[in-house]
Amino acid sequence: MRFILDTNMYLHYDLFTECKWSDLFGVDDLILVVTPTIIKELDDKKYDQRDHIGKRAQEVISKFRNMLNDGKLPCGIAIEFPSLNDKFDWDSVGLNSQNADDRIIAEVLQLNKVSKGNDICIVTADYGLELKAKNHNIKVMPPIEAWKRKLKDPRDKEIEKLKEIIKNTVPKVKLFFYNEKDNTYKDTFEASMGDDETGLFDDDYINKIYENIKEDIQRKLSDNDYDLFLSKECIKKYKDNLRKYPDECLKYLRDINDIKTKISLMIEIPFILDNSGNLPAEDLDIWITFPRDLEVSGGIPEFPEQPKKPHRPKSYADCFSWDINAIQLDNSHLNNQKDLIGPEIEFSTEISVHYHLKKLKHGLKYPLPLFVIFESKQRIHNFQIEYVINVGNHPKQINGKLFVMLKKMKLK
Repeated sequence: MRFILDTNMYLHYDLFTECKWSDLFGVDDLILVVTPTIIKELDDKKYDQRDHIGKRAQEVISKFRNMLNDGKLPCGIAIEFPSLNDKFDWDSVGLNSQNADDRIIAEVLQLNKVSKGNDICIVTADYGLELKAKNHNIKVMPPIEAWKRKLKDPRDKEIEKLKEIIKNTVPKVKLFFYNEKDNTYKDTFEASMGDDETGLFDDDYINKIYENIKEDIQRKLSDNDYDLFLSKECIKKYKDNLRKYPDECLKYLRDINDIKTKISLMIEIPFILDNSGNLPAEDLDIWITFPRDLEVSGGIPEFPEQPKKPHRPKSYADCFSWDINAIQLDNSHLNNQKDLIGPEIEFSTEISVHYHLKKLKHGLKYPLPLFVIFESKQRIHNFQIEYVINVGNHPKQINGKLFVMLKKMKLK
């Protein structure tokens, strides 16, 4: 019986001259066939950066040289080094000449063609090669597992030491929730949201206020007793502002309602960025991903300024006082640089929030302000948050998941 060992058998298993091949095949009349592809691959491995691979390849090639004349292994098994015809119809059998496994199969097909029934068996632990071989009706035999070399690179111990040193000399950054009740940091945030809508102006109240303001303004518009020194332009400006005032008040009341409604659907997410390592974390980029059905904000919306009722001008100077008040100083040249940049909110298939922090000292925590707003009371639900943290002086990306558990409370 003839058999071929794939390249990995020579490199990662006991030396081929020391294996008892009759234990694998159950017969003693065996011939080991070494094809040109096997020799080429072993030649290429002689200079492998892994020392144990390079040395083994050189050892196998050296033994091949010694056996060229004798033609036998020490255990008495014959060995052959056939020369094969380069003219092979690769396309007809669906093989690729640039693939090492395909070249081995092509060599076996050529040898089987002239073997007169003494077909070759491939010994391999490579499942890919096994499948390809069986597709071409080539016998395959897996090696005995006990023959596999139990190797350890002599550099592994040094590598493990270096890993331990790196592990203990890098920042250890993670994102948590802060629980104010018991002053703890957790992966899950549990909170209750009230069903309270008190403080909102109903439509009847808003309309009544609006009508009262309109009546007051109409009375003021009908009063034409102005100082003789006031120009027509000044009086016209005053009356135009009076006419706008009721609608400004109506808009103000409705905006107040909208903001109060939004706040009732808002919950603060108490993110805390923690560095429990023994080295400061530098140049941190934090990406936090939320479900798309939520709205995310960096703060509570501000209430609009209440409209100011236009005052009746008493002198020419009163008509232009607004010009002086409108002047604003440009402070853009002042240095307002902060350690934290963000939140920067992006919308796509999900909501992505980005923060950039210059530095987080070891043993310290840093709050990341953020609020989540639900579409309605009926749409309040639990949700999962995923985050990614890149640290300038940490070799690996940090990934994690957090969970928000909400309970809707009905207030009496």
